[in-house]
Amino acid sequence: LKIKSRKMVLYLGICFTVVIVLYIVVEVIRFKVNKELTTIKFNKIIEKENLPIITLTNGETSFNFLVDSGSNASHFDINAMPLLEEYSKTNITSVGFVGAQSHDENTYEWINIPVYSNKQRYSEDFCLLDLKIPFKAIEEESGIVLHGILGVPFLKKYRFALDFEELKMYMK
Repeated sequence: LKIKSRKMVLYLGICFTVVIVLYIVVEVIRFKVNKELTTIKFNKIIEKENLPIITLTNGETSFNFLVDSGSNASHFDINAMPLLEEYSKTNITSVGFVGAQSHDENTYEWINIPVYSNKQRYSEDFCLLDLKIPFKAIEEESGIVLHGILGVPFLKKYRFALDFEELKMYMK
């Protein structure tokens, strides 16, 4: 009887160890998959122009955004609105914009746009502005058409950290 119970304890110990090891392996894999899903790579243009630009989709359309950790709001080019497949109006009526040379307290229209990267959904409130002229210089230099700016509210909301060595941003 003692030999059988010792074998049983040994058998249960081995089973328990296998379960723990499998659990750890599954958690490591889940962490790696989640990290890949929540990582957005900068376009290659950053190497040439030193601009952190990412591409996100809305429906079947791709949109290029300048990531601006100095902007107190996210902006979307009103000229690109016809390309959006999904968006909604927001209750935001105004936000003051502070720049290096000015402070703006005008009232602007705001929309919420769901955007996707690696099948991850992100939703952001964008101030609609005519950005055609400001973005024209970047387009002429790089060939990339910008559609908007992702500011600090987006970065904070999704806890993104910018990694300029690996040319990506990822959720912390």
